[in-house]
Amino acid sequence: MNRNIWIIFGACLSFCLFAFLYFTVKIHDEIEARNDIKLGYFDALKVVSTRNYDSKEELALKKQLKQETSQEIHIYYSPKQQILAPYIVDALEAARDENQRLIGDYPTPSLDLILFENSEQFFEFSQIKYTNGYYSDFEKIIGILPIDLPEESTMESKKQLIDYMVKHEYSHYALLQKIQAMGVQNNVPEWFLEGYAEYISFIHAEPDPLDILIPFENLEESKQWTHLRLAGAADIYKQSEEAIASLIKEYGHSIIIDILKETGSNETFEEALEQTTGLDYDELEARLSS
Repeated sequence: MNRNIWIIFGACLSFCLFAFLYFTVKIHDEIEARNDIKLGYFDALKVVSTRNYDSKEELALKKQLKQETSQEIHIYYSPKQQILAPYIVDALEAARDENQRLIGDYPTPSLDLILFENSEQFFEFSQIKYTNGYYSDFEKIIGILPIDLPEESTMESKKQLIDYMVKHEYSHYALLQKIQAMGVQNNVPEWFLEGYAEYISFIHAEPDPLDILIPFENLEESKQWTHLRLAGAADIYKQSEEAIASLIKEYGHSIIIDILKETGSNETFEEALEQTTGLDYDELEARLSS
C-alpha cells in the first residue's frame, strides 16, 4: 500500500515538474518573440511573477541617478535635473486623477520613470527615434528626454513640457493595465491608445477640423505609426486625439470602457466601435473632417 502511494506521489511530482518546465519554456519563448530580446529562463519567470523586467543596463543606470517615490512610481533623475522632480510628481498626481475619471480603478504595478540626459542614452533604452518619451509595458518604464526647450526657456515652459510628457506616457501605462485587467484578448489599435493618451495630456478645447485624414485602418499597428510619423504628412496624434474627444463628447466618459468591453466579444475593433457607437471607421473619419 505504502509503495503504491509513493509511486502515485512520484508520478504526480514528475508530472508537475514536467508541466513547470514546459510552461517555463513556452513563456520564455513567447516573451522573447514579442519583445525581440534574448532572455534567460529565470528572468522569464521573474517577469511573469513581478510583471516587470529589469535589464542589466537599466539597473546600472538607476544606480547612478537620484531617486524619489510617488506611490507606486520610482522617479530617477540626475542631480542637475532635480529641479524638474516636483513638476513630475504634480503631473503624476494629475494623470492619476484624469485616468481614474475616465476608466475607473486599474492595477498599479511598480513603475519606473526615468529622466534621460541625452538622445544617445534615451535611444539606447527606447530604440525609438524622433521622439522624447516612451512607455514600455514589458519593462514597466516611462522614459522621458526633457530637452526640447532651449536653455533660456522659462520654468513655466519646462513645467508644461514635463506635464504633457508625463501625462501622456502614464496614460499608456494606466490604460494598458486596465485592458489587461478586463481580460481583453483582441488587439486594441494604436490610434485608440495614442488618442486616449493625447486626450489626457491636453486641456481639451472644441475639436478642430483636420486638413489631412489618414484612414483609421492604417493607424492600427505600431509599424504603421512609425512609417507615418517619419513621413510627417499628417498629424496622426491630433487625429487620434480628436477621435477620442469626439466620442467622449457625444457618449460620455464611460465610452472608453464600453468600447473595450465590446472589443473582447467582437472579431475586430471596428466591429466593437460600431456595436457601441453605431459608427464605423468611415463614419468616424467623416465626423472629424466636417
